Amino acid sequence: MNVAPPCAPWRALGVLMVVALLSACATRPPLVVGPEAERLWQVHQLAVATIEEWSINGRIGIQTESEGWHATLRWKQHHDIYDLALSGPLGQGAAQLHGDGQRVVLHLSEQEVYEAADAESLLRARLGWSVPLSGLRYWVRGLPAPGVVEGRELDELGRLSWLTQGGWHIRYRRYDDAAGTALPGKIFLDSGHFKVRLVIERWELL
Repeated sequence: MNVAPPCAPWRALGVLMVVALLSACATRPPLVVGPEAERLWQVHQLAVATIEEWSINGRIGIQTESEGWHATLRWKQHHDIYDLALSGPLGQGAAQLHGDGQRVVLHLSEQEVYEAADAESLLRARLGWSVPLSGLRYWVRGLPAPGVVEGRELDELGRLSWLTQGGWHIRYRRYDDAAGTALPGKIFLDSGHFKVRLVIERWELL
């Protein structure tokens, strides 16, 4: 009588695992690199660039060299006009920011209202930190802002994986579907002095 050696069950299990792995690889879509990724990027970029009216709900974390803040975020954009509301432990409570391309108004309370020509300097002066809203308007959609791009990398679907622009390094950690369009769901930004973590929980295209 022939008796199978003790290791036979383990060999059989190994064969099954290899077969399962090969089956999974057979159904996994191939990575798209090079010219094909660039072609997909051009198509994706044109589609996203048409989205100029939108709103997002999410969370934002801001880290300076010595302090950090976290807050919930509500941002509504209509072409050049935006309304941005931050609430939570921001060091100075809630903040509301309104801009129309010519001036920016910051509300910290009914008594504290400040105005400036740009959001970056206003936030830095009143809250002690700054986010590049002029660029973030584009980066939050997964697009480079107008101007020079120092570097970028695309993922296998032709979307930005990371982008370096205007002194900021932007990494895209997740994309979500918004009405059939892939838009960022998690973004990390780093300028060396400021680090920003943005998690978008809901996109709404207006």
